[in-house]
Amino acid sequence: MSEGSFGVVKCYRHDFDKLEYAVKQTKRPICGESNLQQQLQEIYALSSFPHRHIVRYFDGWVEDRAVFVRLEKLDDCMASLPPPVSESVLTAMLHQTSTALYELHSHDVVHMDVKPENILKRQLDADTFIFKLCDFGLARPLNGKDSVTGEHFLGLNDDDGDRRYMSPELLKNLHDVVGPPADMYALGKSCEAMMTATEDPSNTSARHLESYSPAFIALIESMLCEDPARRPSAFQVVQATLPERLLSDGGLLELQRRIDAIRCEISDLDASDNDVMSSPRT
Repeated sequence: MSEGSFGVVKCYRHDFDKLEYAVKQTKRPICGESNLQQQLQEIYALSSFPHRHIVRYFDGWVEDRAVFVRLEKLDDCMASLPPPVSESVLTAMLHQTSTALYELHSHDVVHMDVKPENILKRQLDADTFIFKLCDFGLARPLNGKDSVTGEHFLGLNDDDGDRRYMSPELLKNLHDVVGPPADMYALGKSCEAMMTATEDPSNTSARHLESYSPAFIALIESMLCEDPARRPSAFQVVQATLPERLLSDGGLLELQRRIDAIRCEISDLDASDNDVMSSPRT
């Protein structure tokens, strides 16, 4: 189905249920326990986040010095769509992928490798798709805690992501600056790449600007802001890309804001608990 620097994905039909699955196999042979834990990080991350816009994880195992991960099979990735992609499709992709990133960021986890090749799609009709974020091999927690499942998800893989979608702060200092704004930049850069047929999406003169609304272009430009603090959060992009039928539903937005506030309170409580646990006893 696909092949990258770290692994190959093949389609298999299960003997028991006769369904097709995508099975990812790592390329690098396992060398010792520490290397095994590094290669298991994607399994730990995927098992922590069952979400409608994150590729579904079924199981994983180690065999012949390689890690295998069984995932749901989708049609293809976002990169397979010929650019320029329509605003309606890109808006749906931004909305759905941002909900996945919002789930990660709410649990203090960053993806670190958002790009068109890592956004899978299933086509429902001519202009309607379901998008799902995949490839969590470079994901890492921001606070060093174990994942929500209790597995040892520590973000041990310190390989670099795709430099084409790296934020300016990451390009300047690859391993010391990690945060949600880097994911939002990468998502904006991915969208920009799908707006133009040129290999240099930063060449604004090559964009088919007439095909996109000023509001949509402004959203992408805000995600590509040089200053990480000025980029919109995943939640803000979710709001900005809500389908038209939901824009007038103030109750829905208010409920989402309340959920976001509760998650922030939980995160603050977790941080306080960590401070108490780490304080020296007198």
